[in-house]
Amino acid sequence: MESNDRKELNLIKRCGDILPVLLTISSLYDEWNEVYGNVIIFQDLTEIKIIQAELINSHEELERKVMERTKELNYANEELRNEIHSRIEMEQEIRKLAYYDQLTGLPNKKMFMNYLSKKIHENQRNELSLAIMYLDLDSFKMINDTMGYSKGEELLTQVSERLLKSLRISDTVSRVAGDEFLILIQNNPNEKTIDVVASKLIKAFCKPFIVSDKEVHITASIGVSTYPVDGEDADTLVKNADIAMYRAKERGKNKYEICTPFMRTSLVETMKFTNQLYRAVGQKEFILHYQPQVDIRTGEIVGFEALIRWNHPELGEVPPGKFIPIGEKTGLIIPISEWVLETACKQNKVWQEQGAAHIPIAVNLSAKQLIDYDLVEVVSGILNKTGLDPRYLEMEITENTLMEDVDVISDTLNKLSKMGIRISIDDFGTKYSSLSYLKQLPINRVKIDMSFVQGITVNHKDEAIIKAIIDLARNLDIDVLAEGVETLPQMEFLKKANCHVIQGFYLYRPM
Repeated sequence: MESNDRKELNLIKRCGDILPVLLTISSLYDEWNEVYGNVIIFQDLTEIKIIQAELINSHEELERKVMERTKELNYANEELRNEIHSRIEMEQEIRKLAYYDQLTGLPNKKMFMNYLSKKIHENQRNELSLAIMYLDLDSFKMINDTMGYSKGEELLTQVSERLLKSLRISDTVSRVAGDEFLILIQNNPNEKTIDVVASKLIKAFCKPFIVSDKEVHITASIGVSTYPVDGEDADTLVKNADIAMYRAKERGKNKYEICTPFMRTSLVETMKFTNQLYRAVGQKEFILHYQPQVDIRTGEIVGFEALIRWNHPELGEVPPGKFIPIGEKTGLIIPISEWVLETACKQNKVWQEQGAAHIPIAVNLSAKQLIDYDLVEVVSGILNKTGLDPRYLEMEITENTLMEDVDVISDTLNKLSKMGIRISIDDFGTKYSSLSYLKQLPINRVKIDMSFVQGITVNHKDEAIIKAIIDLARNLDIDVLAEGVETLPQMEFLKKANCHVIQGFYLYRPM
């Protein structure tokens, strides 16, 4: 018997339900291989269909879950990719914040110093040199103050662009702070290369910058140090380039200076001296000498000038020319000058109470005193404290001081003059003389500088200048005093020229 056919059918039960069956028909054969009948078998497929349906449902559920999981994995992978991308961007931003200047996009000091250290190591191995240039803009603060901070930033951006255009591809420029830039010159530069690069950078500032449609002129000072001559590590090289840059500023700005052993030694000594000056202010190591001012017609002392000395514990008496410039730079000039003023006023009052003549005592004023704080209030307080009449105080200013801020200084001097204090111009004719000052300011006296007095009987031009100063002062009803008179011929010349008040070693040394 062999199966001839097999087929699935759906039968309908009497109740109307469908019954799935498998119909199998098999033929029966006799001994002569002839069909003599068929066997028909109906197999109920209900449970099999249920199982098949469950399997299909399970498969579809599995497919659905697989698709959902795949979707979740794809979403997770996408999130992971985004996270990785965000972290890369964040790391790049952190690196940018850590190593680049946000305003100009240039490397910052940290990145520059790391790069410089790396290059020093390479050059040490290859026995090559390199140079560091410390560039600082001249008078940038004035631009910030007059045009505003945002305009200052705009200018710095343009400066950065101009510096990049002026340098070679192998060179590196960095903005390290405010208006300060560091530049690394590579490829074994010699003195000629340094001169070419530095001169090109200085020249780059000849053309004005355009900030908000306005021309802005600014210059730069550059200090240069070289490896290995001026240092074998990054910090030392930058420090010495900074020293040279300040020397360039001291010598007039808008130029470059190469670091020298003398500069380095001088800075060390200045730093030491500065620290000692701070101590001297705290411990009041100063003393005053008083040099008489004499009317040569009568021989009478008609005034004194208070001259400060630093009673240094190791060096002895240090003259003011050695420490006053440091005081000006550090701001110590303010407490020093206040001490001088109070001590001189107190001493003059003591002399008067002891029966001495009531004559003025002169003290020197600095630009910082006239500009940076309320000098009038300080002077008024000292006069009240010491009891000295303002008529017996004379305040000396130099022509250099008048160049700082003439409007502010004029206002202060007028207030002092209204109090009864005398005002004199020291070292007259040696600096930036402007006759308009004699007209605008309440000047009571001009002091002829000793450089002219020393030319008496030696240089007729000095004698002519002295006579001109005397005639000018007399016509303006201003007193004249000659400083540094050391010989009889000098005194006789001045007396003949109608300068009747003198000060100098010929008559009296400071005492």
